[in-house]
Amino acid sequence: LIMVDDMGYSDIGCYGGEILTPNIDALASKGVRFTQFYNTSRSCPARASLMTGLYQHQAGIGQMSEDPFNQPNQKSPNDWGVPGYKGFLNRNCVTIAEVLKEGGYHTYMAGKWHLGMHGEEKWPLQRGFERFYGILAGACSYLRPSGGRGLTLDNTKLPAPEAPYYTTDAFTDYAIRFVDEQKDDKPFFLYLAYNAPHWPLHAKQEDIDKFVGKYRKGWQKVREARFKRMVKMGLVDKNWGLAQWEGRQWSELTEAEQIELDKRMSVYAAQVHCMDYNVGRLISYLEEKGELNNTLLI
Repeated sequence: LIMVDDMGYSDIGCYGGEILTPNIDALASKGVRFTQFYNTSRSCPARASLMTGLYQHQAGIGQMSEDPFNQPNQKSPNDWGVPGYKGFLNRNCVTIAEVLKEGGYHTYMAGKWHLGMHGEEKWPLQRGFERFYGILAGACSYLRPSGGRGLTLDNTKLPAPEAPYYTTDAFTDYAIRFVDEQKDDKPFFLYLAYNAPHWPLHAKQEDIDKFVGKYRKGWQKVREARFKRMVKMGLVDKNWGLAQWEGRQWSELTEAEQIELDKRMSVYAAQVHCMDYNVGRLISYLEEKGELNNTLLI
């Protein structure tokens, strides 16, 4: 189960996007693409639903999950004092990891948790996962996660990593490692929860270079091209049209602004592209291990 963070669904190639995502596109070509799909519009409530199968309010994260405190022992601003808005997964629900673990599965997680962090009882290993590597908070540096937004391995907080480091690569490294270290032939459940392409905009230069200049045409032309591709793919009805444009026209921007925004979008595209590359790494590993045809990828 692979989670991508705060990405527009039309960013990837198999849904009409211009960003290079060959590995996800290949999965889509052999699998199923949903044309009617719902989320909760934001990251952590969607995670609460994904992990429990419940509406996010039933799981306790109706609005936002816990993040690092500015002051020790302060009251969480995301705990509104009512059951639907506690800011962490409650005990009135079970996670998919808890259920599958009881059913004989190994359960592994790599990536972003953001379902509760203040108190180990809220951490992944206490909610059904055997192994965990990643971040408990909602966002971190891709290049050097540290402090309250640092890394955790199982139940141990880690020091900031040494360069070169990139979260998308590291999360995949540990996902593969957890499966590879399994000694028996029991089934496994792996939840790979990338922080990409959530803010901050951090990408590797070699990935950014693939996209610089491609967005100078402007956002209107980019979205019109995506819409045409989606209609051709049968994903949307041409009669639906596009939403009313509410922002500035691209032609109203100065050249300096256009260059700046092209660069920002290039970094974002690079984050998505790197995520896809790492999905490909995981697929290749499963294929080499002889498990790909016996694995459901979502």
